[in-house]
Amino acid sequence: LENYKKGQEDNIMFPTAKALRAEEATLDDRREKAKILMICLGIALVLLLIWPMARYAASHLVVENIRIEGSSAYSGEEILSTAELAIGDSLPIFRTGGMENALCTSLPYLKSCKITFELPGTVIITLTDEAPAFCAEIFGEFYAVSADLRVLERADESFSHLIYIELPLVSRAIVGEKIVFADGDDCDHITEFLTLLSNSELDGRIDKVYF
Repeated sequence: LENYKKGQEDNIMFPTAKALRAEEATLDDRREKAKILMICLGIALVLLLIWPMARYAASHLVVENIRIEGSSAYSGEEILSTAELAIGDSLPIFRTGGMENALCTSLPYLKSCKITFELPGTVIITLTDEAPAFCAEIFGEFYAVSADLRVLERADESFSHLIYIELPLVSRAIVGEKIVFADGDDCDHITEFLTLLSNSELDGRIDKVYF
């Protein structure tokens, strides 16, 4: 019994090498997690300090020059009026996304828009035109649409050269936005086919396409 107790005391007083390694690994893991936590807290603190300073600095930068680049069916006045931008305004560093979305939604013939800056005060608006590629009957009216099924405007005789496409049942069609179909299908296969057709030698040789 005394020998047994002695053996138990030895096990308690002198842990095995395996147990020591496991304890050391646990401590290393805790140290690593604590280090990562401190780094994250430091980054968060820096961001909290920089963000208000950046907004304050941006509010004191004003638009001194506006440069519109790329082709566009719209005048500079229309672009600036839609973007609600003018010389002397605060530099819109933190609202470019909203301005780009407003331009492409309100002006259907804009395919894309990118707003960048040249500090201290130049705003660059880069535009890409949308082109009417097809004509479709929607809710009893004819509309010019792009190859990706974006509604551009009501079609008259001047669009008679466009290929007529008969589409599945439409549930929503707003000028400046893509057509939404009643079955909920995004109809990627249709837009892929129309894009290929508009870029092929068949463009101009076909009068109608039915889906």
